[in-house]
Amino acid sequence: MEYRRLGKTPLIVSELGFGAFAIGGNAHGNSYGHTDDRTSRRAIGEAIDQGCTFFDTADVYGRGHSESLLGSTLRELKVLDDVVIATKGGGSMDDSGASDFSLSRLREALEASLRRLGRGYVDLYQLHNPTLEDIRNGNIFEVMADLKTAGLARCVGVSVHTQTEALACLEHPTCESIQLVCNLMSSVVPDWGIDKIRQQAAAKGVGLIAREPLASGYLARRHEPDAVYERGDVRASFSVREQRLRVGLAAVFHDLKQGPATAAQFAIRHVLDMAEVGTTIVGAKTPEQVAENFASIQLPPFDMLYRRALEADRCS
Repeated sequence: MEYRRLGKTPLIVSELGFGAFAIGGNAHGNSYGHTDDRTSRRAIGEAIDQGCTFFDTADVYGRGHSESLLGSTLRELKVLDDVVIATKGGGSMDDSGASDFSLSRLREALEASLRRLGRGYVDLYQLHNPTLEDIRNGNIFEVMADLKTAGLARCVGVSVHTQTEALACLEHPTCESIQLVCNLMSSVVPDWGIDKIRQQAAAKGVGLIAREPLASGYLARRHEPDAVYERGDVRASFSVREQRLRVGLAAVFHDLKQGPATAAQFAIRHVLDMAEVGTTIVGAKTPEQVAENFASIQLPPFDMLYRRALEADRCS
């Protein structure tokens, strides 16, 4: 495992991080299907054993359950104060979908997150998907600065959907990190991914956090185009057309893979090789998934894997 500084922040993070969306569980809120807390705790422990020091969650993940489970498990493992914990706020804790980035709401949300995590401060507090209008207005960054001044967060950042939103975040000096989607699929969608902002973020010292390297699990090649997802699984909201597109793209990228690496490891390696990315967070619900995902750090660089695939194709 390699460890990198997240931009100009004081945070040193593992190159692979643990995404705690999945362990929120359908029983508590939206997730990636059914979870078992005992298994989730073992997954967190496996991540620690693999050298993971960065854990990313949010108050809306399982409506607080992800934070509570993560905090209690890290405390039981006696590493709660030894790892970097990032969480997010501003999103709705119910089904309304409404967001509120006011100082009073965010302070209340952050204090509730800290109680669930069992810590007096969070290492990185992120605005959870503000709109482009919110970002350009700039008031949300003043709020984040106030939370940092109050000692509730060591560093502050933003989690966004698009590169356009990320570029707007770079205009605000308060923003210390940006989290956005980055995977093999996002490279074919004009405003997704990370390519447009990598150099600009590096020049400004803003840390980059890549999420969804497996594209909601599709790049792991474990989904069929006609899959039916249980209620509460976020993938149930995908149209049939989108599901088929994701499955088809995953098959195309899988055809590039050579050697014993799994489809998931191949996809994760692609993101790991981006030098400007501080950490890549990958979700997992079981210790077996964690072990498979983290084995990607042992693979050769992605461009070498890609060249091998092309050479094998020419020789076939």
